[in-house]
Amino acid sequence: MRLIDYDAVMAELEKEYQLQDHEKTAHEMLNVVKYFPTIEPEQPEIIRCKDCKHSEHWYRDKRRCFLWNEDGIDVWNDGFCNYAERK
Repeated sequence: MRLIDYDAVMAELEKEYQLQDHEKTAHEMLNVVKYFPTIEPEQPEIIRCKDCKHSEHWYRDKRRCFLWNEDGIDVWNDGFCNYAERK
């Protein structure tokens, strides 16, 4: 699957083919889209618990995460969550 910038494609189609005029064929419009540059989706950075500022070393390869409550919860060094923040 290729991802494209939809707004840029529509702007190009409107500019080149005047979409208001419905005489252009779908084939002509698809040729524009076919060769349009693709974009890479932004990948969220994965921060492991061992690198998170909310966790502290506890025992061997376990840590305590203090993000959710003051007593902390057990997490693994290689665990991760959506709320992690790098130290």
